[in-house]
Amino acid sequence: MNLFELVLKQMRQRALSTWLTLLSVVLGVALAIAILILRRESGALFGQKSYGFEVLIGKKGSATQLVMNTVYHLDVSPGNIPFSLYEQMLHSAQYRPYVRLAVPIMVGDSYQGIFPIVGTSPNLFGFDDDGKKLPPESVMEYQPDQRYQFASGRDFLPHKFEAVLGADIVKKTKLTIGSTFQATHGFPRPEQVPDIHPTVWTVVGILAPTHTAADRCVYIPFESLYTIGEHDIGMLYQMYLHKHMTPPPQDADPDTIKVYTQDPDGTFHLLL
Repeated sequence: MNLFELVLKQMRQRALSTWLTLLSVVLGVALAIAILILRRESGALFGQKSYGFEVLIGKKGSATQLVMNTVYHLDVSPGNIPFSLYEQMLHSAQYRPYVRLAVPIMVGDSYQGIFPIVGTSPNLFGFDDDGKKLPPESVMEYQPDQRYQFASGRDFLPHKFEAVLGADIVKKTKLTIGSTFQATHGFPRPEQVPDIHPTVWTVVGILAPTHTAADRCVYIPFESLYTIGEHDIGMLYQMYLHKHMTPPPQDADPDTIKVYTQDPDGTFHLLL
């Protein structure tokens, strides 16, 4: 009997202890691999330690929550600030000496309940509302001297149901240029039935990798968030107040509130 046969015989005689030992080794190796993967992924997600912007302005509350939600696209939104404040920072003489540029960020919906949908303006990617390229000094930097670049396609237009994808979205979904999709309200848990909005967006651009949390986001015009009939009525309420109009009752059915018209070419116009 050679050594190998002797080992097999001993293993058969002690089958239970052998399998328990083997299971322990497998679990130990799996745990070590999981820790390494978690460390790598968390480093990729939170590895951004420098930013191309100086100030985040949000609703009064937790500063950590605001950073986690706006920069890393985690946690829940602390709430909205008045849109009029954003406009004042852009145009008011009171803020002009202190504000070089400002970009709106609206969150709350997702694609497939996993990937954050971010409402913003074309300025974030270096274009004006007509699709013309802005000078470098008027473009936000996500890191010092680093601006968003397009791997393919173009920026969305502000009054179209168009979308721009982060680099990871293309890798992890079937979306590409020309694809259409619908937004899911919030981030439902696996046991919840997702509330999918009927509005359809078309993908027109894909961003080059930034190696930040922005790579796993879907970007749409912030105006298009206001056209979602069943969206948070608080947003509609805010729009009415901004236009000095009498807002609908707080308990009104958002589906009954008409907030936009749409041209045959797909361009929408907010009524408020």
